[in-house]
Amino acid sequence: MLVVPGLLRRALAGARGWRAFRIGWLAGFAQWVVAVAWVFIVLHRYGHLNAALAVLAVALMAAILGATWGIAGWAASRVPEGLRIVALPLGLAAFEELQRFPPWIFPWNPAAAVLTPVPALLAPLPVTAAIGLSLLVYLAGSALDALLAPGLRRAGAVWLAVAVAGWCGAALAAPAFRPDGPAVKVAALQPDVPLEARWNPGNEESIEDRVW
Repeated sequence: MLVVPGLLRRALAGARGWRAFRIGWLAGFAQWVVAVAWVFIVLHRYGHLNAALAVLAVALMAAILGATWGIAGWAASRVPEGLRIVALPLGLAAFEELQRFPPWIFPWNPAAAVLTPVPALLAPLPVTAAIGLSLLVYLAGSALDALLAPGLRRAGAVWLAVAVAGWCGAALAAPAFRPDGPAVKVAALQPDVPLEARWNPGNEESIEDRVW
């Protein structure tokens, strides 16, 4: 995820208008095809949709979601090269938030999710929320890439410092966790029910009996 903003900025070099939109859309389409590949399994294996139609549905879904990246690419192409270091992260993060609303209504695959394997990196969440943390991820990646580009190294260093300072400041400002009472043991049990059985309406009652 860290390399995405920089690669997109490089791809947009010299692009304007409709061409910039197409480049952004293509990048978004590719990203979403990978991110929602599991939808094919749901539609084809469990929904019994024809494989070709399931592929078409996934491609259409990725095309619609990819439009957000297209708009972000178009918007970034309208600012000077140096400002794209921050314009692209802002655009990608803004549309990540807008995905929660029509016509997308698909708040999936946030950039902040890449930090979940290291819980300590999620410390700013109480202050930034997921969207703010996603912005910091995009900005850090964009700035790191700019450090490798002649003429953009100073700007890259500045924006990397901003991203690091933003993360540290939010982490320090986050309220400390204080339990509201004595510890309570909680166990979550998931019955061993194959997905084929779960998707069969005739098994609903037996599944409920096994759970409750």
